[in-house]
Order: sequence, then C-alpha cells, then structure tokens
Amino acid sequence: MVELPRQRIFGVAELRQNADAYVRDLESKPREHEKESNAIKAGKTCEKQGCLGFDDFMAIAIWKSPRPKKWYESNSDLTVQEISKRSFAAKSDLERLLWLTELEGVKTRVASAILHLGHSTPYPVLDVWTIAAFGVGREKTAEWDEFRWLRIWPDYIKRCRELYEKTSLPVRTVDRALWWIGQYGKK
Repeated sequence: MVELPRQRIFGVAELRQNADAYVRDLESKPREHEKESNAIKAGKTCEKQGCLGFDDFMAIAIWKSPRPKKWYESNSDLTVQEISKRSFAAKSDLERLLWLTELEGVKTRVASAILHLGHSTPYPVLDVWTIAAFGVGREKTAEWDEFRWLRIWPDYIKRCRELYEKTSLPVRTVDRALWWIGQYGKK
C-alpha cells in the first residue's frame, strides 16, 4: 500500500469554505452544473436499485471523465447492470473498485466516482486535485499509471473516511472541498 503524506490536517470551517467556493464556481458554469446534478441523480437511482443502468452509468462516467465516451458507449445495459451488481456486492473496497474497471473505458478514477455517488458506503472520488489537497503535487500524479492509483486507493479511502467521521460533513461536501483545495489552494 502507498500512503499519502501525513502533514495535512483539515478543519470543518476550512472544508465548508472550500466546498462553498466549489459550488459557487460550479453554479457559474451551467453546463458543468447540469452534468454534476445529473451524475448525483444517477447515483441516487443506482443506490436505490443496487446497480447501475446504462444511462446512469453514462451520466456518472461522463461527469468524471468525458473523453472515453465512445468506450463507455460500447458497454451494453446488461453488462453495466451485471458488473455494477457484482461490484456493489463485493466485500472489500478494492474489489468493488476493480469490478467496475471491467467496464469499457472505466479506469480507477471513474470507478471511484461511481462508488462515490452510487454506493451506500462512503467513498471519495479519486482525482489528481483531491490527491493534491493531501500534498501530492499534480506534477507527480501526472506520472502515475493505473497501478499507482490503485495502490493509493486504500490509504486515500481511510484518510477521507477519517475526515467524514471527524467533521460530520457530507461525503460530497468533503470531496468538493478537497478538489477545490487541491486545484486552487485554501480559501
């Protein structure tokens, strides 16, 4: 397992302030705001049904990473449902993530977004900017392959779940704050 640097401590006020900055910025971009809203709705549907349907899969995947759209579209509705059911029934965090990477076009970071929005267990979105919030620079993560992203996943989940517990903030709020801090620094 690879671990994140330990020096970074986040307070409730800091996280709220940065999550608010993220939301204000998002609201100024109607297209991006609509994508995130659609992804959140898709995640709620997924959580209720215990699996993803094709349209919900597309909403979440395109929100997280639009470039592999043609690959996402090559998955059938049945494939998406079967793989997401297997993922959501898996016992370990890593196994849940790995099952989702069986879908065409889905890599570690998109799989984390599906779990973040669609699974009842709290999951963070694995992203270059959220990792940067913990002190791992963008220049470093730019060199990471999928194996490296998988290796950081267990510690990243652990650190984020500690934040959820310590702050009692919603998972999505913490994720938005970490993304903003990693992208723009503290507000």
